[in-house]
Amino acid sequence: SGDTWNWDAEPGTQTVNDIPAATCAVCHMSGFGSTGTTHDVGDRLTWFLAAPISSRRPAWQDNRVRMQGVCSECHNEEFIDDFYANADDAVEQVNLWVEESDQIIQPLKDNGLLTAAPFDEPIDFVYFNLWHHWGRTAKFGTWMQGADYVQWHGAYEMLRERAELIEMVNEKLVEAGLEPVEYGEPPLINSGE
Repeated sequence: SGDTWNWDAEPGTQTVNDIPAATCAVCHMSGFGSTGTTHDVGDRLTWFLAAPISSRRPAWQDNRVRMQGVCSECHNEEFIDDFYANADDAVEQVNLWVEESDQIIQPLKDNGLLTAAPFDEPIDFVYFNLWHHWGRTAKFGTWMQGADYVQWHGAYEMLRERAELIEMVNEKLVEAGLEPVEYGEPPLINSGE
């Protein structure tokens, strides 16, 4: 537990003997192993995870190398490569579901069936929560190795909100005398398998 860790190690000298588990500071700020100390917590990040559709950060390749230098103090190359490949895929998957949610709600926008005021109808909250809460939770959970946040508090909730969004959109379309839109299974990325 943390009460036996060496929190007083000089910056740039910490090793797994001082702090034998990942912490926010170890991974994102500390001079740990070959990676120098920084106060820029984005210096080692690959993606802008807070955005509805995440994109890679400028110089993301260099950022990734710095973060993987920290990872390599505790993990082997295969673990790191697999982790990054899976996390990149998870971000792309969330992006795809968010893009689809934009398409699902578009007929309402095209036909003037949403009010201009934000958050004045239940559908506004469902649409917003899909990406803002559940999508972000899945993306951050992926990168922080929080499997429960990726699945049950992320992807599952996104898919549940997707189903509700489709139902709400189609109800509004039918009420306006328009044809409902049929949607199949949620889209999946091609992860190369």
